[in-house]
Amino acid sequence: MQPQRTLVAQGQFGLAADSIEPGSPTEHNHTLLLLEKGRAQFLAQQWQQSLETFKQADAVLVAQDKAAQYRLSQGINQLSTAISNDNAIIYAVPSYERTLLHHYLALNYLALQQPEAALVEIRRANLQQEKALAEHQVWLQSAVDKAKQNGILADTQSALNAYPDMSGVIGELKNGYQNAYTFYFSALLYDAAREYNSAYIDYKRALEITPDNIYVQRRLFDLANQLNMVDDIAQFERDFRQLKPRVEHNTSTARVVFLIESGLIAAKQEVRLPVPIRSSDGYYGVFNVAMPVYQPDGQAQSFSIIDEGRRLDAAPIAKLTAMAAKQLQEDLTGQLIRQGIRLFAKEMLRQKVAKEAGDWGNLLINLYNMASETADTRSWSLLPNEALVIDTHLALGQHGVILRDGRHQHPIDFKVQAGKLNLVLISVQNSGITSQVFPL
Repeated sequence: MQPQRTLVAQGQFGLAADSIEPGSPTEHNHTLLLLEKGRAQFLAQQWQQSLETFKQADAVLVAQDKAAQYRLSQGINQLSTAISNDNAIIYAVPSYERTLLHHYLALNYLALQQPEAALVEIRRANLQQEKALAEHQVWLQSAVDKAKQNGILADTQSALNAYPDMSGVIGELKNGYQNAYTFYFSALLYDAAREYNSAYIDYKRALEITPDNIYVQRRLFDLANQLNMVDDIAQFERDFRQLKPRVEHNTSTARVVFLIESGLIAAKQEVRLPVPIRSSDGYYGVFNVAMPVYQPDGQAQSFSIIDEGRRLDAAPIAKLTAMAAKQLQEDLTGQLIRQGIRLFAKEMLRQKVAKEAGDWGNLLINLYNMASETADTRSWSLLPNEALVIDTHLALGQHGVILRDGRHQHPIDFKVQAGKLNLVLISVQNSGITSQVFPL
C-alpha cells in the first residue's frame, strides 16, 4: 500500500482508489483491500462508489461471522499457518477497523442524503464497540486452551519484557476497542435527530475516553441542563471549571461542527523477540518470533479555524494510531501463544525432515523456517492518523474560513443553514485537502 499512501499524501485520491484491486474474495487480503479502496474513494468524494465498496467488505465480514467460531479460531486452528506465518491466512479485521467501517458507511449515507441509513450504521458501530472487549477475552482464552491441547507452554512474559515500549504512541488511552471519534459522531447524529437522551449517552462515552475535550464538555453540560440531569450538572460544575459561561445564540446563527481528519495512520513495523517454548514431551527451545509493532511517528498537528478574525482551536477527539497500537498491545499475549504453537510445529517438522532426508533436508527446512518467519504487518493503512473537533456557532449564509495547520493555510467555503447542525468534514494530507458539508 505504500504507493497508494504516497498518492493520498499528495492529494491524488482518485488515482489511489483506481490503483487498488481487491481481487477475488478467496484471496487473503480481499477484505482489507476493499477497506482501502473504499477509504480512497471516500477521500475522492466518490460517495456512491465508496458506499458500494464498503458494503462489499461488510457483507464479507457478516458471512465470516456466521461461520462457526470463525473470529475466535482464526489464526489458531487454521493448519495453513503451522509451517508458514500469519500473512498466509485471511486478514482478520480488528475491532477498531470494523467500527470505522460502519463509521464511514454512515458518512457515505449522509453524503447521499440518507440520514436514516446513517443512523442504522452508527448503531452497528456502537454495537461493535460494546462486543469488542468481551470478544477479546474469549479469543485470548481460546489461544491459551489451544496451546494446552498441543502440550505447549510458551514463556510469553519474557517476550513481552523484550517487546518495544509503545507508550509514546499509545499515550493515556485506556483501551483499543472503544473509539471516541465514532461515539462523538454518533452523538452528533442523535443530536441532529433530536434524540437527546441517546446523544447524551454517547457524548458521555466520548468524554470518558477524551476527558479534556472542551467541546464535548460544553455540549454535554448544555444537554445536562436541557434534560435536567441534576446530579450530572453538579458533577460537571465541579469538573468543568475552565468552561466559559454559556452564550445564548439567536436565530441569526446556527451550530457548526468541524470534524478534521489529519494525516495517515502509522504503518506497523517488524520486531523479533526471543520466546522460550516447552512441550509436554520434554522439548525445550528458544525461538526468535517476528511480531508487529508501532513506532513513534512524529508529533500530532495542531489545527485552528479563523473566521472573521476569530480563532477557534481544534481539540483532539481520537488518535487512531494510538488506538491501533493499544489494541495490538492488548492482543500481544494471544499472538505470542499462537506464534509459539507455529514455531513448535516448524521445529517438529525440521526434526522429522532431518531424520528422513539428512543434512540437506535439515538445511532446506532451516532456510524455509527463517524465510517464512515474518510479522503480519497488515492493517487498514489509509485511515487518518488523528481526528479533531471544533464545535461553534456561526452566522447564517455563505462563509469563507481559513483552516490553519501550523504550516499552511487552507481556505474553506461553505454555507451555514438555519435550524441545522452543520457538519463540516475536513480531510487534510500533506498537500491534499477535501471538505464536505452535511446539513443535519
